[in-house]
Amino acid sequence: MHRFFLPLPFIAVGLAAQPVPHTTTIPEVATGSFLGSASSFPLGRTGGRAQYWFRGDQIPIGMTVVAIGPRPAANQSSTGRNQVLEVTMSNTSLPHSGFTSSFANNLGPTATVVFAQRQVAIPAFSTHQDFDAPGVWIPLDVPFTIIGPNLVVDFDLGTAVGAVSAPYNGDLVTLSGTGRHWTSDPSCGGTLTATSTTTDVTYSMAGGTPNAPAFLMLSTTSTHVSGIPLPFRLDAFGMPNCLLSVDPQIVIPGTANASGSMSMNFPLSVPVPAQVIYGQAAHSSSAVPAGIATTNATRSILGSAGFCAYIYNFTVDGPNAQNGPNQWQGAILFQ
Repeated sequence: MHRFFLPLPFIAVGLAAQPVPHTTTIPEVATGSFLGSASSFPLGRTGGRAQYWFRGDQIPIGMTVVAIGPRPAANQSSTGRNQVLEVTMSNTSLPHSGFTSSFANNLGPTATVVFAQRQVAIPAFSTHQDFDAPGVWIPLDVPFTIIGPNLVVDFDLGTAVGAVSAPYNGDLVTLSGTGRHWTSDPSCGGTLTATSTTTDVTYSMAGGTPNAPAFLMLSTTSTHVSGIPLPFRLDAFGMPNCLLSVDPQIVIPGTANASGSMSMNFPLSVPVPAQVIYGQAAHSSSAVPAGIATTNATRSILGSAGFCAYIYNFTVDGPNAQNGPNQWQGAILFQ
């Protein structure tokens, strides 16, 4: 994508206000919102093994990880228990198409056991609602630096034979041919939603000033702009309670209609591999001293293949996975 100049004062004067970043989450598209589905793995079984492949554009390249925490799905609960666990991580050049049912093959020769097998105390929690918090933080024995280009994370819960479900369903992203869309980070202005079919994608803004200018900002990232963490508070620029939530790589000008709404539709040939797009709108506003307000952010996965991969052993053990590879994946928080 090409970067265009955004004629908004908070970009023109530079960014220096108070940041409000989320805890680092992978995949990146999972930051700032729950994913809407749930899975028994990685910590929702008393035994078994699960392995995730994360694509390079969805991981924080260069970060040194000292703790990880599988994120429970929205409103999930845990009664608290002790669980055997071993965690292995591997930077890998393995592409999505090369991720198979072989645990060892996917990890490759550079795999690092970052958490040696032992009992982990999983605390009790109820109706989990914080997408910036896991159910339990697992401090690593060995800090792990993510250098990519892709990443494999392996959770071994001990033997799967005789394992049963346990109360800790993980937050899960699933894919579909028409795309998946989420919203996060309410801002000071109107609202933005994204929808798609197999042939197009539509962004719809509501709550703008009637018949006044508005802009749609699109990006492939929502974690940083010019090295500054996102979302970013813009109070210092006369925009109280406003957030910049995407790196505005593409800016498309438009005009709100008589009801303050704006819709932009783009033809879509479903991409392979799946493409992740982040969106946010800015519009005129008399309620904001600077005269410009921003909407919430949208997070979209367009396409149904090549974004993520997942294998697991549910009831049997062995060097090859009982299930997968599947085109879905759980969310993990890093420190």
